[in-house]
Amino acid sequence: MSIVLPHITVVFNPPSVTDGVGTFNVKAIQSWSDLAEYVEQTNNLIDALNDLADDIMAEAAADVLDKHLSGLDTSSAAAITSSNTVIEAFGQLQAQVSGKAQAAPAPEVKTAAFTAVDSGDYACNTSSAAFTVTPPASPAAGARFQVRDYGRTFSANNLTVATSSAKVEGVAENYVIDQKDACRVFTYIDSTKGWMVSR
Repeated sequence: MSIVLPHITVVFNPPSVTDGVGTFNVKAIQSWSDLAEYVEQTNNLIDALNDLADDIMAEAAADVLDKHLSGLDTSSAAAITSSNTVIEAFGQLQAQVSGKAQAAPAPEVKTAAFTAVDSGDYACNTSSAAFTVTPPASPAAGARFQVRDYGRTFSANNLTVATSSAKVEGVAENYVIDQKDACRVFTYIDSTKGWMVSR
């Protein structure tokens, strides 16, 4: 349908609109008052849809808060049980993570030659004499260990990382650390590169 109003031409095919509760039909626009009524009805429909969306979101949030988990359990003091809500379970999980972070062991102090283990963290005290660290034997990709200068004496008494089990940065030579306050992380990559070193 095409109508002509002062200074404006409107082409409109009236739809049938359903808002989930009832249905109304938009009548043909024949005057400015018809157009104003159509705009008001459209705005009312938009408001109703917004209210419906808000209600759905509120119900969804309530469902999450009330949802109980099953099959979750741990041996820690902050165990997650099947009676915990999702929010409670997240709180328990946070307590477990925090507990594990706080329980991280301090570096092990070494004063003489030793063999490192995967995930080992060593504060090497070479104040009396230089010594050698042997990396873990038969390491898997991703194995790692760390050494650090306990007494700020690596420059006087070097710490040596042996290459008997694998190369260090692709070279089959001992890796010597001779810098005071040095800290090195050794990560095993593969048989070609062996242990890669990060500072």
